[in-house]
Amino acid sequence: MFSDCKVPINLGSTEMVSMNEFGAIALSFEDKKLPIKHIDGPMGVRGRNSNNVLILEHLGWEPKITINDGLKQTYFWIKSEIDRLEAGGEDLGSLNKSEVVVQTDDSLMKLE
Repeated sequence: MFSDCKVPINLGSTEMVSMNEFGAIALSFEDKKLPIKHIDGPMGVRGRNSNNVLILEHLGWEPKITINDGLKQTYFWIKSEIDRLEAGGEDLGSLNKSEVVVQTDDSLMKLE
């Protein structure tokens, strides 16, 4: 964030995982045995990893944290936020919904 890099870059792991593997990793943190539900919508990527060439080229650095470790930190942070909302009497009903979002890159055009 505090660099002079003027192009958008992905920050992520070079580890390749499928979306099903990603879900299984998240479920493993509390030994949950839940089915992975596929929702109707446009076909997205079947797996994901980060190409860190731009990070290395522009910043001379790349992330070293594993997907498992990063997702675990994120999972337990989200869990603590939900626990905080629940303790404050918030209605958590809206947190269990998912929707297909159409992504556009219009905002990236403004960076040029």
